[in-house]
Amino acid sequence: MTLLKLINTWTIYLFFTSFAGQLLAKEYWIVPPSLPGEQCSEQSCFCNKINACSLSNALLKNLKPGDSVIFSKGTYPAITINKVHGTAENPIIFNGSFSVGKAEVSLNPKNQLDLIEIKQSSHITLTGFSVHHSPRAGIRVNNSHNILIKNNKLTNNGVWGIFTNHSNYFTATSNTIIGPAEQHGIYHSNSGDNVNINANFITDFNGCGVHINGDFSMGGALKVKGDGIISNVVISNNYFSGNGSVGGSAINLDGVVDGNVQQNIMISNKAAAVSIFKGDGAIGSSNINVIDNLIIMAKGSKWAVNIKNSGGGNFFTNNIMIMPDSFRGIYDILPVDLKSSNKHMPFLAKNNFYGYGRNFITLNDKYYLPLEAWQRNYKNDLNSTKILYKDVISNKGKLSEPLAKLVKEKKIAVLNPYLFLLQ
Repeated sequence: MTLLKLINTWTIYLFFTSFAGQLLAKEYWIVPPSLPGEQCSEQSCFCNKINACSLSNALLKNLKPGDSVIFSKGTYPAITINKVHGTAENPIIFNGSFSVGKAEVSLNPKNQLDLIEIKQSSHITLTGFSVHHSPRAGIRVNNSHNILIKNNKLTNNGVWGIFTNHSNYFTATSNTIIGPAEQHGIYHSNSGDNVNINANFITDFNGCGVHINGDFSMGGALKVKGDGIISNVVISNNYFSGNGSVGGSAINLDGVVDGNVQQNIMISNKAAAVSIFKGDGAIGSSNINVIDNLIIMAKGSKWAVNIKNSGGGNFFTNNIMIMPDSFRGIYDILPVDLKSSNKHMPFLAKNNFYGYGRNFITLNDKYYLPLEAWQRNYKNDLNSTKILYKDVISNKGKLSEPLAKLVKEKKIAVLNPYLFLLQ
């Protein structure tokens, strides 16, 4: 057989294998335990739309790649999805009836810590659920890989909105995640690589909007090395507001290598907007690109950006950053070799717009500089600009007309869901 025929035969085989998998995929319909429903047995689970089932371990064991589990409108007890595996071509979908909040998970008769837990599973999509009043996490992803959390609504959960541990290829997109809670909106931890956090609405958490932590001390698990480093992180097109009442940033990066933070809106966060540092991670976060973000800090907040014990290689460009504080400004940086110009500076910046009071940057927590001195002494941010303070916020709490025009012209992070910020 020629090489070309072999390739064509293999291509046809892959196509029909995938197509056959889709044809064999089943839909299982679920009703709340308060309603009468079939109990799925080990031998058979019909569970169709007309004759729906209550969720059971037997049904979960029957699931095959490409299957869908569709939850009818109603209130459900805590859900554990354990050792359930789809494939990249045919993930298994758990669907809360196609729109946020029709299937509500809020009952907890067995006093589980997390109301939805995905455990030792792979290629799972969880979409359309409303989850609230969990003792700990609304949704936990526990040593599971290739998990997509999409279009869910999480409110008033105890510690976190979404929590992951030891999990690679994690995606959270288009979720509404609202506090208050003890800690963070999304907490991704324990060395899990390849993270995509996109288009989420995250507000009013005591800690961070998103906290990503290498957690070197927690070691490894199935398919996770436990190196304390989280590689390949994208945080984009999210809206963060009102986070950090007890400390923590809208976006906190500890032990992260190779990350993009772009086109996010961060409004009225109470501590910092972006922190790039080393805490529990094995190394300081490095190679983080912060691009096209709109940041307007709350009055009385900390510095907008913290870069502390970073691994370097961080880059800030095309951002608008506003600090309405008379003393604190934009960057809080340490350690810095003050004698070496910018040769060992942990970040480079260009083409940003800054609004601040007295101080633009603090170095080593004791040297304070305005933008002009920073540009002159350290040859950094040379083409960045200070915005007049009166051009920042209107009396209505929205962006002032000059700043709104600037945002529109530069197309910085103003997406359709957030146009209410503009006058």
